[in-house]
Amino acid sequence: PGKRGTGKHWTPEEHARFLVGLEAHWREWSLVSEHVRTRTSAQVFSRAKGYFDKLRQERPSAAQKKEANEPWTQEERLRFLLGVETHGCQWDQLAQLMGTRDAE
Repeated sequence: PGKRGTGKHWTPEEHARFLVGLEAHWREWSLVSEHVRTRTSAQVFSRAKGYFDKLRQERPSAAQKKEANEPWTQEERLRFLLGVETHGCQWDQLAQLMGTRDAE
């Protein structure tokens, strides 16, 4: 039965399930794949690699900035996990990756 995606492009629904699965299971590709339901572990790994590259390269824009007391977004949580994995406790590097929030 067609469990795995046949098209090249990920649907918005697949991407949303990918993000939730990634946040829940981090680099357990088979578990993220099970969460997505329509993609193989290899496809999920490839998607994650591209997504991580995007997070590393893009900085949050001023429009994306939140108030300091607002809960983190899903992207911010994933960006933080990636930052800790990459930089450990080098807080200046993490702060640069995360961007800033307004303290007011």
